Amino acid sequence: MEQLFNKIFAGDTVDPPENVKQAIYNAFKNPVNIDWYARNEIYEAIFYDNSREHIARINARGTLLDYKINLALDTLPEGIKTIMESRGEIMNVVSIHNKKNYIIKINDDGNITEENLL
Repeated sequence: MEQLFNKIFAGDTVDPPENVKQAIYNAFKNPVNIDWYARNEIYEAIFYDNSREHIARINARGTLLDYKINLALDTLPEGIKTIMESRGEIMNVVSIHNKKNYIIKINDDGNITEENLL
């Protein structure tokens, strides 16, 4: 299993510049156990906030680019969960946050009825 994580997060941990570190504390309430990685001038922080694992990407200027939160399976609406389970096992639920904002409407059956980029 450790080899898998080494492939996913290629390279050793790094100590990013202060402005990059500060971006995490500005964006999240209580980030703990932060591990930093760097690739192509983008810093990636893997940490916990509110007992949930987060992965945030920050550029060298200290701008938060995006982040992901691993969520508990029970956070999925029941209609969506039922549809997804009919297609296979749900391994994880990830909430992705970036500067592109969408409105996605989903009906009670879990079908997307409308999707618009704002």
